[in-house]
Amino acid sequence: MILRGKIRELCKINESTELYLKVISLIFFIAISVGIITAQLFPHEAREGVEEISQQLEFISSAGTFEMFWIIFLNNAVKSFFALVSGILFGIIPVMFILINGYVIGIVGTVAIAEKGITSFLALTLPHGILEIPAVLLAASLGVMLGEKFYTQIRTRESFHPSFSSALGVFFKIVVPTLAIAALIETLLGVIDGA
Repeated sequence: MILRGKIRELCKINESTELYLKVISLIFFIAISVGIITAQLFPHEAREGVEEISQQLEFISSAGTFEMFWIIFLNNAVKSFFALVSGILFGIIPVMFILINGYVIGIVGTVAIAEKGITSFLALTLPHGILEIPAVLLAASLGVMLGEKFYTQIRTRESFHPSFSSALGVFFKIVVPTLAIAALIETLLGVIDGA
């Protein structure tokens, strides 16, 4: 309970934002479940889709360690920032962002586990995923919160600026450093795996 309170205080998460985080997390896990079911129902198509994604991301594995870190970090940071800022449009885009990402993770995870085994899959994804996923979910939930605040401003003329500033503060103080650490871990795992 003390730890939860400290995290809430650090992230400036009030009960309303915490509710959005819970809802976004639920949507994410539902999307993952749908991805898993899809991959199990259509294994051939799922494998082809994963191979296509792997081919598109092949340039990352051929990049140097420094470049690999920046590619991973900037990809996650820019997409998370977009999910947050685009939330102004009534929270629709952050929700779609989480739905699509969860669905793809479900498919990719199912195919990877079938090919490499669950131990190998967890060893390569859990160390960075345990940081990366909560950071992305937090950014998306802040985006949905901004959508609600923007709608409230339209209706009541209540100032939107404090909410926007607060969301940006959390993004740059919490989300960005967390994604940087996650990208560093993912880069090191990629170097080890490729060695």
